[in-house]
Amino acid sequence: MARKISAAAVFLLLLAGAAVAGEPPKFIVAIVGANVHQGHAPAETCAVDVPGGVLYDGAKLALDSDRVKDAARYIALEAWDDGGCEPQAEAIARIVRTNPNVLAVIGHATSATTRAAARLYAEAGIPLLAPMATSPYILYPDWQPDTSVKGRLLRNVFRLPPGDREVQAPAAALVAAQILTTQKCLLATDVSAEAQLYSHLLGNDIKRLLQQKGKTVEEVTVNSQNTAAAVQQAMRLRADLIIYCGYPTAAKRLLAELAKSYGNGSARPRLLFTDGANVPDLDVHGVDAYMTYPVPDLGPYPKDLQKDVAGGNNGYEVYAYDAMLLLGQVIDQCRGRGRMGRSCVLNGLAQSRSLNGAASTYSFAGGENLLSAYYLYHADGTKPGKEPHFEYLQTIPSYEIVAFAAGLQQ
Repeated sequence: MARKISAAAVFLLLLAGAAVAGEPPKFIVAIVGANVHQGHAPAETCAVDVPGGVLYDGAKLALDSDRVKDAARYIALEAWDDGGCEPQAEAIARIVRTNPNVLAVIGHATSATTRAAARLYAEAGIPLLAPMATSPYILYPDWQPDTSVKGRLLRNVFRLPPGDREVQAPAAALVAAQILTTQKCLLATDVSAEAQLYSHLLGNDIKRLLQQKGKTVEEVTVNSQNTAAAVQQAMRLRADLIIYCGYPTAAKRLLAELAKSYGNGSARPRLLFTDGANVPDLDVHGVDAYMTYPVPDLGPYPKDLQKDVAGGNNGYEVYAYDAMLLLGQVIDQCRGRGRMGRSCVLNGLAQSRSLNGAASTYSFAGGENLLSAYYLYHADGTKPGKEPHFEYLQTIPSYEIVAFAAGLQQ
């Protein structure tokens, strides 16, 4: 059923009830993303395969844990589903920012929707912790594709996973050049409407870095409706590797097209997916598949979260979990100073040199976490009788990524 009263009105009712019960008033952390099913159903769905529901799952697990037990007395979660559509993301941001009790937002689930909403949160001084959006464009609302002028930097955005330009692009190029030792590579870039903001710059950077290493790289664009040209070009090139940079819908179509065109008896190129393609039902039967992904070892995370990820849930749940841990630490600091409010939370995130997640430490500069590594996952779908799924293969340390991007490694 559609929302009948405003979020502010709901909060006032909750506040009145809390006052009667003698409990401390609750501030709100809004969780916003595509397919956040705990929120109200969106009017339109633009990103069907993006599992944004993990944002709420991760944040709720953290809020219920002992690690946030003090701050949890003052925090309530409020879920919103933007359907992966930019206009809906903007509309939700306009509602959320009018509620003075919203301290922070954890979201959104795509780079495009995160960017669309980030500037609106910035105008209201609301910190936005981004657990899934990896495009550098989310930090610069005026930066246009194919231009070098970034424009103003949003000071309210804090990206938890490693960014595409600084980390994933050189990590993926390093994997292709050094680990998979490609000689003839086809880069398939997803230009579907929901994927462009994510895939455009990432694909360009991967191609540039590989060409600097003397690798043959041809590029082809794909979308959620057509991937046949990519497979035909891979066959003509005799590519030993296809790098797919995009979202799940076109990735699934590409895999189906590969199966149809190569058949059972032909050796297919290896596939290297960037992180945006990861969904539980990505069928890699018949393919030796790799994926660059920013999710670390899950040992320090709660068993329920580990089961979610092992069961095929999106690994970005770890960053929603960490986002809530970081907010808990900063909120405790603000309460201790008697300065509970958006500005204190925002400044705490920006100025703290060491905030503790479950498995790693965060320190932000210009919206980016300075302490990022990257990870390689592998699923061998060429072995008969074995159900392929992506498993952790190795860590790519930050110093190797930096050295490769700087041309210090071949």
